[in-house]
Amino acid sequence: MSKEPLTWETIHIRLGDIVPNPRNPKHSNERTVERLNDSIDSLGGFQNFILDHDGVSAVDGNQRYNAWIDHKGEDFVVEAKKASRKLTDAEIRKIILYTGKGTHGDFDFEMLKEDFDIEELVELGGFDEKEFSDDWDSDIDDLGKVESSQELPPGRVIVTVPEEGVDHACEVIRDALRDAGFTDFNVSA
Repeated sequence: MSKEPLTWETIHIRLGDIVPNPRNPKHSNERTVERLNDSIDSLGGFQNFILDHDGVSAVDGNQRYNAWIDHKGEDFVVEAKKASRKLTDAEIRKIILYTGKGTHGDFDFEMLKEDFDIEELVELGGFDEKEFSDDWDSDIDDLGKVESSQELPPGRVIVTVPEEGVDHACEVIRDALRDAGFTDFNVSA
């Protein structure tokens, strides 16, 4: 028996009627909350919430919900995408991962440096100024302390970096491994 094809309906819903997803593993820091609040104030609600078929259970949008419920209040109306049928657990998990990192492209840092001011990248984009240094090779030296232990399997290394530099550190390490000719590796935060 095949399941019904999934389609999405755009609806309008009060923030106070949305039930956040208790199993959504994403979290926000103060800086992210400030950017989310600025996004709704200066650009309107261009990011939709994703709701299961009941029209109130959030699959994705917890961070916007948490920021905006305090900032705009329960009666603030937002757009949401409502599933045409009950989502499976596998579909919910896939949506959470795809909306977090799984379907977003990686930035071309050279193009960002050409097209944006560093202040704009730091303030609006959430980047760290170090990510745009002119000496890319020195970035590896700034990543943090590298540890290796006999308890780790051969070939495994743990790199400890400040939380705000994790994404950039992973990117620099991936690029270095590719440049060195490695094709079979896993770099994760």
